[in-house]
Amino acid sequence: WRMEISGAHSDNDGEVFSHNINTAALNAALASSDPNSALDVFGNRTNPDVLRNIYSAVFVPFGENRVQNAAARSDGPLFDLPGGTVRAAAGFEYLYSTIMRGNLRGPESAPTRQEYGGSRDVNSAYAEVVVPIVGSGNAVAGIDRLSLSLAGRYDRYSDFGSTSNPKFGLTWEPMSNLEIRASYGSSFPAPLLTEMIVNDPRVQVVDAV
Repeated sequence: WRMEISGAHSDNDGEVFSHNINTAALNAALASSDPNSALDVFGNRTNPDVLRNIYSAVFVPFGENRVQNAAARSDGPLFDLPGGTVRAAAGFEYLYSTIMRGNLRGPESAPTRQEYGGSRDVNSAYAEVVVPIVGSGNAVAGIDRLSLSLAGRYDRYSDFGSTSNPKFGLTWEPMSNLEIRASYGSSFPAPLLTEMIVNDPRVQVVDAV
């Protein structure tokens, strides 16, 4: 038998600072006739203090991502049949992810902070058995090889409950170099965490800093 164990941790933080136009200061400068407080749109005679007021707003988008995962898998032979060796595999997976998005927007002296985010952990277990019904030891005319696979997976989401999904497969080789496969199974893909936090207004928090 063989066993594999793996794990990973990743962090991703980002922030971009940029000045933005203060609309109120811009409108005031455009409406002013005083050279000391007016905006010169045709030259470079604008008072530097006026320009600083116009660009006194900020826009700072930021975000954080955290992902942790661990997995253990084992596979190997169980016993022999006339058609070959029955093999099995089983494993466990754990995934934790958290995401936060937001921005600072408004006057540089008192911007408004908007932040939203969420987290999720997923525990999964799976198993698979491959049964060789017909193989080189008991092949007959029209059936060089015939094998059956049975598998199942269980996932438990912290925000979606649990789901169980089976899978059945059949592989038939009527002659050398010709293989026919058939399978049936079900799966459950949960929405991405980024889709959840964007579409759920309850996770948004707005405050002033």
